[in-house]
Amino acid sequence: MTNDEDDKFKFKVPTLRNIALTWPYFHDGRMTRLNEAVKKMGHLQLGKDLTAEEVDLLLTFLNTLTDKTRQAKAE
Repeated sequence: MTNDEDDKFKFKVPTLRNIALTWPYFHDGRMTRLNEAVKKMGHLQLGKDLTAEEVDLLLTFLNTLTDKTRQAKAE
C-alpha cells in the first residue's frame, strides 16, 4: 500500500508463467478452472462472449507458458 491517491484500485498483475498450474484464479479464488477464467475475462475485459474455439486457442497459448518440469510434478 502506497497511500498515494493515484494508486487506488490498482493491482499488481501476476505473471502468466505456469498459469495452468496455479489455480484458483482471480483475486478471490472464485474460479477453479482456467477455461472458466478465460471466458470470464473475455467478458469483463473485452465485453465479448468468447466462442469455444477462441477459449481453446487461448488455453493452448497459456499452456505453452507452463514449465514442463513443474507440470510433470503436478500431475
